[in-house]
Amino acid sequence: MYNEIVIASGNKGKIREAQEILKEFKIIPMSQFDIDFEVEEDQDSFEGNAIKKAEIIARMLNGKMCIADDSGIEIEYLNGFPRCIYKKVA
Repeated sequence: MYNEIVIASGNKGKIREAQEILKEFKIIPMSQFDIDFEVEEDQDSFEGNAIKKAEIIARMLNGKMCIADDSGIEIEYLNGFPRCIYKKVA
């Protein structure tokens, strides 16, 4: 019996990648729980957004183990653009 992990993503590529990397776990897309929910990406980092997504979906599923990913492009020469558009405005 595999340990189950819910992936807080609707991205088929990310789901497939998680299944390939975490072969010892049964990776279940959140859509199998009829969750079609976009979490607002308003944290100051990719890591912060991923943690927020995983925590919200885990709570929606009564504490099931949940993982999430948030990634994007940052260009150092352009001071982090386009990622900087997601940072909170004080």
